[in-house]
Amino acid sequence: MPGDYEEIRKLPGIGSYTAGAIASIAFGIPAPAVDGNVLRVVARITGSREDIGKQSVKTGVERLVAGVIPRERCGDFNQALIELGALGLHSRRRSQMRGVSGSFGLCGSPGRADGGATREGEEKARRAEERTVCLVECENRVAIRKRDEGGLLASLYEFPNLEGRLTAQEAAVALGLDAGTIGTCEPLPASVHVFSHVEWHMGGYRFRIGTGGPKGYLMADKNEIFDTYSVPEAFRAYKRLIFEEIGKVET
Repeated sequence: MPGDYEEIRKLPGIGSYTAGAIASIAFGIPAPAVDGNVLRVVARITGSREDIGKQSVKTGVERLVAGVIPRERCGDFNQALIELGALGLHSRRRSQMRGVSGSFGLCGSPGRADGGATREGEEKARRAEERTVCLVECENRVAIRKRDEGGLLASLYEFPNLEGRLTAQEAAVALGLDAGTIGTCEPLPASVHVFSHVEWHMGGYRFRIGTGGPKGYLMADKNEIFDTYSVPEAFRAYKRLIFEEIGKVET
């Protein structure tokens, strides 16, 4: 693992958040590590109403944090912001945020770390999304694709997943699978993954096909899923099925 932020950033599947976390925590490099939790903290402090799902907003927050992150204990600083956001940031937690506004210099007084968002009661419930995940396998290969550079799970690899809870036939059609190539279809176990502002409630199907694969997806060797491609923790339950099959153990 290189001890330089820019070199870490070049590694496959490593986005700005992961690079900042590695650089600051492992190497003491004062680089920001801005995830959904940190975006929520800064939005709360500033009373911002901007959409934190936008890449432009995240980039602005990264610049802001880069301007205040201390050179000493920068890893602790990043971890503290992440943990603060993970606690929930409800109005009853205002006391836990005291002093943060003074560090950023973004609120009128150090004691008012709750900011405009809390004063206006804008705490929103995390929304739930139904998703249909598909493991599409052909011999020792499985379908994956790289997510967009911006937004949720940016630049990481994912198994085919579709909005809503679909039937096996609907999922096959949506992925462009030829019914004649599908050998078997088995249901996948249900799984839930919680992000800052959304929960994925997942289920799906395991298709074993004879040839081809879903349109727009890479058919990767299953060992590469373990060794090369960064498939995020959101799909952990389904990665485990692949790893168990090839005799790998994820740590």
